[in-house]
Amino acid sequence: MLPLALALATEEPPPTELVAVAFAANGVVAAVETRWVMDGPGFPVARLALHDTTTGQLREQFEVALREADASRGLTGATAAVRQDAAAALARDGIDLSRPATAEGCGGGRCGGGSGCAGGGVAVVVTTAPVTGETCPAGWAGEAPSVTVSKQAWTVTAGRPDCARGFAASALYRGGHGGVLVLSFEIPGHEGAAQRFMAVVGPLD
Repeated sequence: MLPLALALATEEPPPTELVAVAFAANGVVAAVETRWVMDGPGFPVARLALHDTTTGQLREQFEVALREADASRGLTGATAAVRQDAAAALARDGIDLSRPATAEGCGGGRCGGGSGCAGGGVAVVVTTAPVTGETCPAGWAGEAPSVTVSKQAWTVTAGRPDCARGFAASALYRGGHGGVLVLSFEIPGHEGAAQRFMAVVGPLD
């Protein structure tokens, strides 16, 4: 049996699917919609996070987990439920999830580990630093990411899972004066490395 700390580190945290990214008409708020299936009971979960693009900080978050009989509605049902819960906030900020932003590849691919990439006049640099004190599988070391977008340091406010490593910029969404950068990374899983992602939000000018 694994020690508790190692067992927690090797869990595969959500989310696993990016549903949509959308921006308020004035570009000040970015909505990031994700979903996943909860390990074990298999309940579908959807989350909708609203971020301030001028600071990158989380403003508001909605999350729905469908349980018992409702679980049969699947991930699509969870998405519909979280959008209903967030309807007033989306209307307030003028965000239309039916018209999501389009992802831009970072220079046609991934970049990270200190290298830079540019696309559409936006340069992205992802650097990492080793993390100590985490109980990870043998031969595995975690990293903490730092992000610079067009020479501006963005604050990584999303939760970084234990033992996460291999961070790279995989896509950029732009709206108004702000953007959402998707960082891919890997974590130890029960059957080897598992790919996950996190969203970082900040200003573009």
